Amino acid sequence: MKIVVYTADSEVPFNEFYKPLSGWTKIIFSNKKEIRFDENAVKALSPKGIRDSNDASIRYIPDEDDSIFFVPLEMKDMFTKQLKRLFKTTKWEDIAAQKPSKEELGLGGSGDKLAQFYDKIVKVVEILVPKRKCSNKELENLLNKIVQEENLINAVFVLKNGILCKNTTDIDKEKLLYNYLDFIGAESTFLNNFGKKTSLGEPREGTFLMRERVLNMYYLGELSTTIGFISGMPMELTEFLLRSKKYLNDINIFLQLKENDSLESSFNGIASE
Repeated sequence: MKIVVYTADSEVPFNEFYKPLSGWTKIIFSNKKEIRFDENAVKALSPKGIRDSNDASIRYIPDEDDSIFFVPLEMKDMFTKQLKRLFKTTKWEDIAAQKPSKEELGLGGSGDKLAQFYDKIVKVVEILVPKRKCSNKELENLLNKIVQEENLINAVFVLKNGILCKNTTDIDKEKLLYNYLDFIGAESTFLNNFGKKTSLGEPREGTFLMRERVLNMYYLGELSTTIGFISGMPMELTEFLLRSKKYLNDINIFLQLKENDSLESSFNGIASE
């Protein structure tokens, strides 16, 4: 889920409180002064969420939820307060991502008034997403160790069906890391897709030079997992790649052990039935 806080030099080209941009998961709320905030509508449009296994009164937003809400700046506080009531344990963070494209939102062509309004007038102030927690404390500790011990590695992440775990040395308050993750996308098979589209086969690793930083990724096919390292020192590329390989091995061993533990638990469960 994303909350895109926007401003505009003119009013939206519709008279309702909100307008679906694509289905019922991409919504823009009116910035007209005479339109009042509708709590019931927001509640109906919000994700249903998943109940916390330890506390049935708590719901959280699943990582795979792809809804986007465009909220005028004047309405931001009311909207986020209501979400806090619905998902009270969820913390939000600004990822400073780029404005979603019209194609992503399913907006019409140049003759569509809403498409024109969005393309030419809407300015994005910030983009908020639920702050995700690492799903495994041991893995989190391992990633903490990597970024704390080695100055060349400014960020490390493990992707499996979305973000599994990440850590940074607080590069621009993690905004840069989210930009890279937007580039990669949610699919852990990014490198394979990249290889197929460029007719280069199915690569298992890739290094990308991004302005003043380097992104180095590895795809572990047997685990359907992508592991990435980011460095802010491209001049030290060779040393960075060597260190990435070293820590890749540490993470891979950890994930393999966890995978085996999971399989063993499954077999034990079946045997005991």
